[in-house]
Parts: sequence; C-alpha cells; structure tokens
Amino acid sequence: MPEQVTPEVKEFSTTEQRLYSRRRAFSVAGVAAAAGATMGAGLGTLMNEGTASAAPVAAGAPSSVLPPPNTGPLDAETIIATATAYLNPEKMGTRKSGQVAAAIVTDRGDLFGGVCIDVPCSMGYCAEAGAIGAMLVAKQSQIAQVVAVIVDESGIVSVLPPCGRCREFMYQVNDKNLAAQVFLGLDSVTTLDELLPARWN
Repeated sequence: MPEQVTPEVKEFSTTEQRLYSRRRAFSVAGVAAAAGATMGAGLGTLMNEGTASAAPVAAGAPSSVLPPPNTGPLDAETIIATATAYLNPEKMGTRKSGQVAAAIVTDRGDLFGGVCIDVPCSMGYCAEAGAIGAMLVAKQSQIAQVVAVIVDESGIVSVLPPCGRCREFMYQVNDKNLAAQVFLGLDSVTTLDELLPARWN
C-alpha cells in the first residue's frame, strides 16, 4: 500500500512565487470526476494555488489510476494528475528520489513517466530526463505534451516549470520538440520554443 501524505494549505511567500512562477497547488483525492473514469479513485480535484484541501496524496500510485499508455493528447487537469500519480518520494542514505515526477505524451499519443534522482557528486537527473529515457526505450523521441510536478515535505503538490537543462535536453533529443506543449499550471501552457529563445544552435 503506497504511503499516504496529507496536503496542507500553504501561503506562498513572494520569493517562492518568483521561484515557482505560475505554479499551482492542488489536492489529489479524486480527479476522476474532472479528468475521467480512467484516472481511478486515488486522485483529487485540482484547485488553484493556495486552496488545496486536506486530502490524501498517493505517492507512487498504481498503474490502475493512470490513463492507458496510448492515451492521445491530455487536458491540463489530466496530465498534471497523471504526473502526480508517478510521485514516489524516497530517501535512502545519501540518495533522494521521486519528489519530482514528469509525464510526457508523445506525438503518437503514448504516455511515459519519470522521477528525479538526486545523489552526491551531481550524478542525478531530473524527472523529465527519466521520462525521456523511457520514451527513447520505446523508440520514440517526439514530445507532444510534458509537465513536471513537485511535492514538498508538507504534501503540497505544485507544477514545476522545466529547468534550463531539461529545456535544452528536450530540444537536443529531437528538434521537433520545440512544438511540444509545456504545462505550467491548470490555466497556463506554453511551448518549448517559447521557453528557449535565442537558441545557440
């Protein structure tokens, strides 16, 4: 049985708002109503920043709560909830992993997920890189949609924009990924092209 964490209402400071621009906090306790029956019962209604209710988040939710692999384009609520289902925070010795998760939908409509790994000596990688690796194993490289989410120690889950390295990585994997939709929140979506202005190559 996956460990349950309880989100709490959090007021973001000005510094946090600048750091995680346009992020959205939400509870995850039954998004099935908003995102469709395929999401199952472990996910909850997505809410705007600072209004999360105290509902359990299932870390490392079973595959039964995820859309089928060949899922086609997803709306914001569904892809964010899908990424949330991949969250699996774990600490073992000096390793931390799973506190950030990503979901990628390819141009063929297939779904891939990944989590971050943080180890000493900068040998870890971001959740987007994990999802990209799974995508490449399936002999695909073109991203149609991508989102990353992060869970903090209090259980608040927020949408996390891709870091500069991940933006460049997605572009280098396939330059067609410039057209990929990058979700920054429930009501905010952009393209990788817009997040990589004045590219060096």
